[in-house]
Amino acid sequence: MTTLKVLAFLLLAVTTTPSPTPAATKSRNEFLAKVDTAFASRDAKELESLADVASWREEGYPELSTLRMSLPPGPLTRYKNLSDAAVLYRDPSGHSWCLRLRPPGESGVWKAVIRSTPCPRGGAQVAPQWKPGLRQTPTTSVWTLLECWPLPV
Repeated sequence: MTTLKVLAFLLLAVTTTPSPTPAATKSRNEFLAKVDTAFASRDAKELESLADVASWREEGYPELSTLRMSLPPGPLTRYKNLSDAAVLYRDPSGHSWCLRLRPPGESGVWKAVIRSTPCPRGGAQVAPQWKPGLRQTPTTSVWTLLECWPLPV
């Protein structure tokens, strides 16, 4: 394949990648405004209503009401979109925190991904479904919607 063909292929691939529809962008922006308000209030019930609790429970985690919610010091300021499914926030000391989003599925609404630790030890880890052997029931005493960014190595 010649260089020209490779460049033409890449250009075509980039230009044909679908961008979010205006309705999807509006829906996401409205959801993020609700998240911003919930972070400002620091109300666990309000944040829980925006979270993907069903997936959390499917993974074997306990009810959120039995755990302590953890958030970095406020106020939190949204400052950068990493992608359609990841948004960065900054705390008053300048540390960055990543909010992961689950795009609308059958429910038609955006949801925030729940984390069991704000800053996982050892950085990014292999998801339990990809580890060989029996799955253990996850244990935690806290939950959060934000993880430190960038993740430690």
